[in-house]
Amino acid sequence: MVKHSYLDGQQGTEVNGWYNYQTRETEISTTRDQNGWGQTLDWGKVISVSRTGRTQLEAVQFTLLHELGHHIHAELNRMDKLQFQLSFKMPRTNAISEYAKIQARPEEYFAETFAAWVLYRVELSVNDELGYGMMQRALETLGVEVQEYEFSS
Repeated sequence: MVKHSYLDGQQGTEVNGWYNYQTRETEISTTRDQNGWGQTLDWGKVISVSRTGRTQLEAVQFTLLHELGHHIHAELNRMDKLQFQLSFKMPRTNAISEYAKIQARPEEYFAETFAAWVLYRVELSVNDELGYGMMQRALETLGVEVQEYEFSS
């Protein structure tokens, strides 16, 4: 956790977080601008899952879930290369967020779908059945059980 996180060091682009598949390191920014949280989940139209956090702290926590999704994806590569490779070929038209749909970064679909699995599992099963199945298979392969997040009032 750092105050500000950058891709490619201090001269790079400021981001909410990043994960490195080779070193398995992550860095998460604790700072967000006012538009970085408090968005209502509008499936497929919200910019990213982290922006659905109700507070700045919750947005940071949701970014942590997203980066954990990358780590789970890296573990899937170690355990089942075929399933890992297939995750890059999944249609992303029904993905939870615009970030998950970025064609040049298909690994973001897995990470955003993992965050949706934790935060919005019912909505995921209704709106993105393929993503739901992908996540269910990945977690079963890894022998990991992930509970749903319970939003408090």
